[in-house]
Amino acid sequence: MGNSVNESFFFFENYKTLVYSSLGTLILLMSFIAVLLFYIWKIKRMKKELEENHKELTELYEELASTDEEVRAQYEELACTQETLTNTEERYRLVLESTNDAIWDIDFNTGNIYLSEKWYELLGYNPEECEQSIWFWRKFVQPDDIHQIFKALKQHLKNKVPYFNCEFRIKNVHGDYIWIRSRGKAQYDSEGKVYRVMGSHMDITELKDYEAELQYVAYHDALTGLNNRLYLYDTIGLYLSQHKNSNTMDAMLFIDTDNFKFVNDTLGHSFGDKFLLMVAMRLLTFTGDNCELFRLGGDEFIIYIKNAENKSAIEAYANKIIDSFSEPFNIDGNSISTSVSIGISLFPYDGTDVDTLLKYADMAMYKVKERGKNGFRFYNSILNDEIQARVKIEKHLRKALENNEFILHYQPQVNVQTKKVEAFEALVRWQSPELGLVSPLKFIHVAEETGFIVPLGEWILKNSCQFLKALNAAKGTDYKVSVNISVMQLLQDNFTDMVERILADTGLSPSLLELEITESIIMESPDLIVGKLKLLREKGISIALDDFGTGYSSLAYLRKIPITTLKIDKLFIDDISSAGCNTSLTDSIIDLGHKIGLTIVAEGVETNDQLEYLESNNCDIIQGYLFSKPLPPSEIHRIL
Repeated sequence: MGNSVNESFFFFENYKTLVYSSLGTLILLMSFIAVLLFYIWKIKRMKKELEENHKELTELYEELASTDEEVRAQYEELACTQETLTNTEERYRLVLESTNDAIWDIDFNTGNIYLSEKWYELLGYNPEECEQSIWFWRKFVQPDDIHQIFKALKQHLKNKVPYFNCEFRIKNVHGDYIWIRSRGKAQYDSEGKVYRVMGSHMDITELKDYEAELQYVAYHDALTGLNNRLYLYDTIGLYLSQHKNSNTMDAMLFIDTDNFKFVNDTLGHSFGDKFLLMVAMRLLTFTGDNCELFRLGGDEFIIYIKNAENKSAIEAYANKIIDSFSEPFNIDGNSISTSVSIGISLFPYDGTDVDTLLKYADMAMYKVKERGKNGFRFYNSILNDEIQARVKIEKHLRKALENNEFILHYQPQVNVQTKKVEAFEALVRWQSPELGLVSPLKFIHVAEETGFIVPLGEWILKNSCQFLKALNAAKGTDYKVSVNISVMQLLQDNFTDMVERILADTGLSPSLLELEITESIIMESPDLIVGKLKLLREKGISIALDDFGTGYSSLAYLRKIPITTLKIDKLFIDDISSAGCNTSLTDSIIDLGHKIGLTIVAEGVETNDQLEYLESNNCDIIQGYLFSKPLPPSEIHRIL
């Protein structure tokens, strides 16, 4: 029993030990499990934190990457800006070094001014010589230009113009003024006040010189250097607009040299230019403080007289100009005589603008041309109708020749002693469908001025030679024909060839042709014309000097020109039958003509008293209404 108890106790102890041992193990195991769970929880928590941290790090990395990209972009932009700034500075430096512009900068708060090195180079000054103040400009700027500088600056500062822009003269270190173009712009503060104006100076002296040259060319005639038409319109036009209410009298003289076209066409343009230059020099002697000379073009000149005393003073002035042209010009060894025709319009009576005064003076000048040239005339309203009539003649004259509107009449020339017809003078008439029968006095001078006289004259000569050839063949006679020749025809280079050709074509003998010229023709260009007349005389053609005594040539010319006939003008014949007339001049002409071997023809013989005088004084030929008026060809056959 005791053993059983002991065994039971031992078993119990062993069991207890085993239980305690198992319990300890369980506790240990549970502790281990608890620790393991703790670590597992901690690991999970750490994993979660790690994931969260990783996420934050990822976001941070992404943010840092974005920031880095932005920083990189800003860096690149900054680098680009720096490069642009560098390039801009480089360009600015190159511009300053290469340009001639000088930079100025005015500080309005202090009144100081900055000037670039170019400014000193431009004018030649040292910085020490120039005050750094805005008022230093007065020291160098031309005094007359200071006002416009401040005016231009004031307009800009008041925002009337976007930029300050002005041209003025400024003195350089040598004391010479050069032209400057200044341009600038103002800067304003937050209150709208100007605190700075910056700009540049450019030397435009060469440009100004070129502009002056262009202006001179624009306003002056290239040949004579006189003020031209444009200058007339600008200056006189401005003057007239400012003096419309003036009580003074001004005069516009339209001066045209007579027969210049003939000189120019026959002697050449170079000779004509020299001639015009000498005409201009002569007219210049009549200019003064109140008289200005202009060249319109060609041989047309204008003298404008301001504040004339009266109309008589203008007449005296015009007469002096006309008288001055009685002296011939000596050009390249040639003596050239000319006259001038002057038309005059008055301001404000005839007009108050250049166009009107010019037009009316031109009209008056043409009227002088119609009446024989070498004179002057004032404009009046009657001239308008006369000018319109002339325009109509010129218009219809152009087609008259090709339309066969011209006819020839012939006036017999009778031997004083035998009373027989010896010759005929050919006289042209114009039968116009629109104007009727037009007198040669109305259209011949228009034909000469327009150059139409050349083809018309050739037609007259050809038809006259044809008529006379047929008349002599029909009558078995040797009548002569006398044909008037214009100066414009005679000055043509081919004139002598044309005469010879017509004689050859018509078969008329040169000895039966007489060419009539006037004193004024010879005076146009004596050397040239006399040479051609000698050639014609060598061919056997007779030369008659018409209207002798009415021109301004001297008797000495009778020895120089190869004439065969001297025609006494009707004016001298008319005086023969007048009571108490003095015929000594007519006697002298007949006597002188006979002494040098000329045939004397008296024109315009209308009375028996005139015929008796001419018979008693041994005149050779008479021509006039006493015997016959000019007749058409059919009537010539009848009277013969």
